[in-house]
Amino acid sequence: MKRLLLVSSFLLIAFSVNATVLYVTKSGGGQHIEVQPAIDAASAGDTILVAPSGGTYQGFTVDRQLTIIGAGTDIVIGRSTRVNGLVRVIDGGDGTVLKGLYVQASIVTYMWVMSGVLLVDSNATDVMVEGCLFENSGNLGWPPSPEFANCAAVAHGASVVFRGCSFWTTRGYGDCWGGYCSDYVGLIIADSQTNIESCIFSQCRHSILGGSYLFVSQTVFYTLFGVSSNVGASSRTL
Repeated sequence: MKRLLLVSSFLLIAFSVNATVLYVTKSGGGQHIEVQPAIDAASAGDTILVAPSGGTYQGFTVDRQLTIIGAGTDIVIGRSTRVNGLVRVIDGGDGTVLKGLYVQASIVTYMWVMSGVLLVDSNATDVMVEGCLFENSGNLGWPPSPEFANCAAVAHGASVVFRGCSFWTTRGYGDCWGGYCSDYVGLIIADSQTNIESCIFSQCRHSILGGSYLFVSQTVFYTLFGVSSNVGASSRTL
């Protein structure tokens, strides 16, 4: 029993020594003033705390297992952690946690291109996204063309859990004319394992479009369409 306690204590000490907490603040009070340099300096398993700011942080790419925690998504400037630009989790970022971030960008792409304010790339697995807000302010214009403005996208082979997140666009629902449709989409997914728990989709033409192995529970849709009919047979909505 004593040997077991000794080994457990050693593991706990080893973890606390090896895992680092990095601080990002716009005021310069932390080690970094932007998120990407903190990611570049971090090792797998580290935590990055991002302070609220009266301005915005730049987008960033996660290529290793990290926990990135913001101050929340309050609409009052200075009380939230706002990111203006693409947030991307790529292969190697397995097990990454994103929490309490307000991510906004204007990103418009052609039809089924996997894109969004948040992009989880192919084969990035076990990603957890909690308490975040994703806003695409892209304008698809008139007349409609086959373009999408997506809040978030999950690519082929990825696995993600969204919990307590909000997805919304600022431009409206999109429209159809002359055989073309423009589309504002909350979440576009390929063949991936995606869980959506206690989320809100607002002001999108489609809440969720595409994909398979989709599980949706306790989620609210303020959109023209909820879960698209072309979502695979493995999907389940509660």
